[in-house]
Amino acid sequence: MRHGKSSAAARRLLGALSPHFEHAWPWPLVVQIVDATDFDSTLISGEIEAATASLGAAPTTLLALTKANLTPRLDEADLLYLQYRAQQRGPLLRCLSAHPVAANSLDGVAQLASAVLAAARGSEVAVCG
Repeated sequence: MRHGKSSAAARRLLGALSPHFEHAWPWPLVVQIVDATDFDSTLISGEIEAATASLGAAPTTLLALTKANLTPRLDEADLLYLQYRAQQRGPLLRCLSAHPVAANSLDGVAQLASAVLAAARGSEVAVCG
């Protein structure tokens, strides 16, 4: 059942990402929006990898961890661990960093925006999640 859902999600994601990858070099940066309180269910690294493999792409990703204010803590060790887990789900992807954000207070939004601008270096940015 999970495999079927992942395959369908990968096909939908491929349709959404294809226009951004067709003639782009370097590959666009992909920002994954992930719920910090439900990481495993909302992480789509595997689907991004499956969707972009047919395009010959291995995009660089950043994690935007939403609902950071609802977690007991998200220290540097936790962020590195979540980045590692994202990398394990999509081994061909390069996950640069993880950034906790809280929409209600805007905590972390400026840091995430700075990281996106620095990582994109003028290429397109695709946001998924």
